[in-house]
Amino acid sequence: MNALYLVAHAMLESHFGSSGIAHHKRNLFGHSACDRSPCRSAARLRSYREGIDRVAHLLRDRYLSRGGRWWRGYPTFIGVNRFSAADRHWAEKVAGPANQIAFETRTLRLAWLAIAAQLGEPAQR
Repeated sequence: MNALYLVAHAMLESHFGSSGIAHHKRNLFGHSACDRSPCRSAARLRSYREGIDRVAHLLRDRYLSRGGRWWRGYPTFIGVNRFSAADRHWAEKVAGPANQIAFETRTLRLAWLAIAAQLGEPAQR
């Protein structure tokens, strides 16, 4: 499971960790929440770690693996969106933070390489 995807998914669903479901139920992903009653229906988890593990396994096994219940040949945000979110633009909304994190990570890496070159230091990976 791609960690960047999980972070972006959690950021979107929990409004950057500030939602009531994230705080009161330790549920960063809105796991099991229904649109009609999200606070009532969202799963209450023992820890944030449990939620991350549960959602990562569920996505991998049911959405992103051949033979999974909701596998339809799309191991992408769009494939997950088809069966897990009422919002048909959900995949685009998750991709936004994922792309921003990836861009900032690359930018920081390039900045470090430039600084290391200026100092005559070998760049560490």
